[in-house]
Amino acid sequence: MEIVDLTVRDWLRIEDYESVGAHAASVAFGTGEAHVRVLRLGAGGRIGLHETGFGQLFVPIDGTGWVKQGSHEAAIRAGQAAYFPKGVIHAKGSATGMVALVIQVDDLELGGEV
Repeated sequence: MEIVDLTVRDWLRIEDYESVGAHAASVAFGTGEAHVRVLRLGAGGRIGLHETGFGQLFVPIDGTGWVKQGSHEAAIRAGQAAYFPKGVIHAKGSATGMVALVIQVDDLELGGEV
């Protein structure tokens, strides 16, 4: 077992897609097309519209924010998750600040058994 200390990760500022107040840290890279990152959005932070290169599960772990796909925008908070299929235009942000786990794989299918 390994414990991953996210407080000491190299947080990189996201500058693409007209982003503001957004930082990400990589947690793990899987075999093939799999990536796990932690995203931190400051108050008023956002990542502007861009296309998903992978299926993406966006899981807030602290705070509240919003997600957008096309013209559909929804509030999101810790305890919820948003799924963006591969190849869709989407954005995310927070008025008050939010930390989220972002799991990206070639594609995902929601549900399944535990």
